Amino acid sequence: MLNGGAGAEDPMIRLVVEEGPDRGHRLDWGDRNAARIGRDPAADLFLRDTRVSHAHARFERRADGFWVVDLQSRNGTLVNGVPVREKRLQAGDRVRVGDTVLRWVEEAVPGGPPGAAARKSLADRLRGFYRDRDAHAAGPVAPAVPPRAIAFDIEGTLLTTDGLAAEALAQTLREMCGLLHPLDGFPTAGRSETEIARNALRAAGMSIEQIRQERPRILARYVSYLGNALSRRSRGRVLPGVKDLLDRLNADPRWIVGLFTRHIQLSARLLLGHYGLLGSFHYGVYADDAENPDSLPALLLVRAREAAGRPIALDACLVGDSVRLLAVARNAKWKAVAVATGGESYEDLAGQHPTLLARDLAESEAIFHRLNAADEVSAEPAPPLRP
Repeated sequence: MLNGGAGAEDPMIRLVVEEGPDRGHRLDWGDRNAARIGRDPAADLFLRDTRVSHAHARFERRADGFWVVDLQSRNGTLVNGVPVREKRLQAGDRVRVGDTVLRWVEEAVPGGPPGAAARKSLADRLRGFYRDRDAHAAGPVAPAVPPRAIAFDIEGTLLTTDGLAAEALAQTLREMCGLLHPLDGFPTAGRSETEIARNALRAAGMSIEQIRQERPRILARYVSYLGNALSRRSRGRVLPGVKDLLDRLNADPRWIVGLFTRHIQLSARLLLGHYGLLGSFHYGVYADDAENPDSLPALLLVRAREAAGRPIALDACLVGDSVRLLAVARNAKWKAVAVATGGESYEDLAGQHPTLLARDLAESEAIFHRLNAADEVSAEPAPPLRP
């Protein structure tokens, strides 16, 4: 086994894709000190596997050999079937990321003296670079423009709890604030959990300062009640077409998928985890991120860029079921997809003139192609998929 230290003999080293959408592709190590793999087209080895994270794992040369390091990927990294955070590699090891299996290959240089690989000429290195580039070209071509953020609301857009989340919040406010009917008389459609709680606490006679002090404790109790309710009762579901649309977007390097939601971060992660969607999102903006919602679009772009690991387009696309979210997109001069699966009517959403309007996301393939068509031509409102 190569120890990676000075004066060590360098065999020919490569990473070969044995299973998955990119089977047959490889990365020749050459004189690299590190190589990153993932679904980011800028990765050293770009993988099309939708269960692979944008920045999934890094292979690196250390003093004692070569190691693989998981980059906090959503589906983990396994070496010879064992989940690892980091692991020293031996020749022949198989590394699984998502549904892709890669083999770590170390071979002696045919007919060459010890250390021949380390002394390859610049021409040899360039040939290796272009061979890797041509192999990548067999997959989707990296976009000529930076990827665009597309961010979804959660309840009413991606899934429904059939009222369970509202019941958990009402129970919390009853028990902690003494309000018999805490949500009566307050509009909840399009409102964030923080805003609903604030309105109820005002009705209970609390001052602004008291609300600031009590609201975090109340929302934490709400998340606890919601988690218990989800584990006890089989209610709610992922809405039609959602999983397919998310898979298509995550497989397309033109998009980086995240959240722009009325939920606080704790309840958002709880809901997405319960309904099996958490791994589809790489960043998020939540109701508890800022008191002033006008600051959230800028924050979304910052987090999307951090998740992408490179520059992104300065506009985005929001997908949601509320007039309020469409207004945010309009004010930011972003594209918007309105879906009438939440608490607001198709007609009210149509009045906001979204880029794309649908009664639901069931026609996921058509919506996906319309999103890319709208991205290529203009942000003018498109006719509805189903009037």
